[in-house]
Amino acid sequence: MADLHIHSTFSDGTESIEEIVNIFGETGFDVIAITDHLFDTQTSRSLEIHEEGKSIKDVQSYFKKIDEVAHWAKQHFGLLVIPGLEICNLSEDYHILGLDLKEPIDPNQEAEGVIDDIHRQGGLAIASHPPLKLSFFLQGDNESIRRHPLHLWKHRAKYFNKIDAWEIANRDDLFDRVALEGLPYIACSDFHDREHLSSWKSLIFSEKETEAIKRAIRERELSLFYFSEKRRDRKPVPIRVGEEGAASTGSSDGKGHKKILIADDEKDLVELIRYHLTAKGYSVFTAFNGLEAWEKIQMEKPDAIVLDLMMPDLDGWDLCQMIRRSEHKDISLCSDRRII
Repeated sequence: MADLHIHSTFSDGTESIEEIVNIFGETGFDVIAITDHLFDTQTSRSLEIHEEGKSIKDVQSYFKKIDEVAHWAKQHFGLLVIPGLEICNLSEDYHILGLDLKEPIDPNQEAEGVIDDIHRQGGLAIASHPPLKLSFFLQGDNESIRRHPLHLWKHRAKYFNKIDAWEIANRDDLFDRVALEGLPYIACSDFHDREHLSSWKSLIFSEKETEAIKRAIRERELSLFYFSEKRRDRKPVPIRVGEEGAASTGSSDGKGHKKILIADDEKDLVELIRYHLTAKGYSVFTAFNGLEAWEKIQMEKPDAIVLDLMMPDLDGWDLCQMIRRSEHKDISLCSDRRII
């Protein structure tokens, strides 16, 4: 269980590195990366960010502190802490995560130079929040829309073989086009304060060792899931099925049946799934696009959703994001991409 995009008080985070280790260690994470901002000095806004204390002032002291805390984290929690940076250049319009770094990276250069410097150190280069975030539009955050770095995304064909992974999820935002275009991906929280612990994360299928983790990311041996701090201690409620197949615990449709919504634009597949679930005693509702699914969720309040990610009108990625932001956020989700 990993979160590889975390900011501390060395830049614009609200928690110290020690506090971050306590938060993630006590929560049961296996690996984290500290990736504070290192901004360029080429624009007036960049200089303001430095003055505001939102960029690392002393990179060597920063790496030294991570190294000290990493030893303590391993002893107390078995938590692997990887040193990194989020290299940001407002003039060139990019944010790039460098993971497993030992030395500073010059942010006053083009993106290709940053990527090459990361790779020379044996690190991973990851594209931070590459497309625009849907949350900006939902919140009416025009300032963030205007300032969001888009260079890597606009020129993704150029960087296809240079970037090791692209964030497919950042905090509560999902970027479905990263998957649609076949880009290697990773999910991170972009952690700045405690409330960001509940967010998209990655399950990396490797040994808990830095080289193994980097190799797994390069080889796409990972999955994404939504981690909710409020739900992590909640025990699963068993669904007991009687002789006739009816579910006998949990919420229901008033007749003792658990309610399941199937959302998929392939009608034959929907009917097949509906047949088997109905035979097991579930009350089943269907939707053939994302907007119809959202209406059914609001009307029927299902206990679980079988969700297709590629649907017309509103795809499964965006629908999942809307669910997690709504009063229906505790609905269980499953799909062919192992979203939890």
